[in-house]
Amino acid sequence: MELLDLRYDAAFKEFFKDTELLSSFISSITGRELQIESLEYTEEKAVDDGRSIIFDILAIDKDGNKINVEMEKNSASSIKKRTQFYWAKAFTRGFEKKSKFKDLKETICINILGNNIFKDEVICREYVLYDIENSNRLDECLSIYFVELQKGEYTKGESIKDLWIKILANSQKITDIPKESPIINKAVSKVYQLSEIDDIQLKVIEEALEESKRLDWQDDVLETAENMVKEAMQQAEQTMKQAEETIQQAEETIQKAVRKAEETAQKAEETAQKAQEAAKKSEQNTKIYMAKNMLINNIDVKIISNITGLEVCEIKKLI
Repeated sequence: MELLDLRYDAAFKEFFKDTELLSSFISSITGRELQIESLEYTEEKAVDDGRSIIFDILAIDKDGNKINVEMEKNSASSIKKRTQFYWAKAFTRGFEKKSKFKDLKETICINILGNNIFKDEVICREYVLYDIENSNRLDECLSIYFVELQKGEYTKGESIKDLWIKILANSQKITDIPKESPIINKAVSKVYQLSEIDDIQLKVIEEALEESKRLDWQDDVLETAENMVKEAMQQAEQTMKQAEETIQQAEETIQKAVRKAEETAQKAEETAQKAQEAAKKSEQNTKIYMAKNMLINNIDVKIISNITGLEVCEIKKLI
């Protein structure tokens, strides 16, 4: 049986609906015991134009403090600013006209990153507000954590925090995770349990297909080809201006520029065509790969066809 990848939102959110597991994970990252009592999944208005944000997990502990946990499988360069924005929204959530500032609760943001954004070897780091002169912390309301899974996947540590990071980094290979701790044993069992639920598997598959489309490098290749053509045309225009000085020199330069532009355009067109062919082949291979995995999990061929777009007859040939 292929186990769920907890880095996908559908699996991640379903896994941490268990508040005991979530409490253990958050406590291991923050280094203090936090008991989660409830979870919130409602949308939060982001700006006046109607856009909104949806927290992956917004947990409330027994003291009313808020903990936002975000899984970023493909970490964007804007993650540092994004987490400050999310923290601000979580911190002021529920603050109304009659609310008092003293009633604002501590808010913690934990960002679990699928790829590294920091260049050192630190796996888990915390940011707070403090006085630069004497390092005194402003207050306890702000804590932002970053956990980089790539750095922690192969750590030799066996603390609860180390084991949690290993599980989240590669939940598909958890057979070697030490299970002496009851909570870690429960977490591993939960992964196996969720992996047997077809509905969750399908959501993860749909998410993976969407991610594959977003990460398709075809757009980058086409953009590069367009830039090459534009650059060639700009060179041709500059050469034509030089023709005003010397007719003969201009004619020779224009001919060279035109030939170069034609060659560049032809190469760009060939590159774009190859990119399209490669993209189609990649998409087809991805569909076949997904179909094979779903067949292994005994998912009906019609469901597989609806998800992947493959014909039923094509899928049956994979059996």
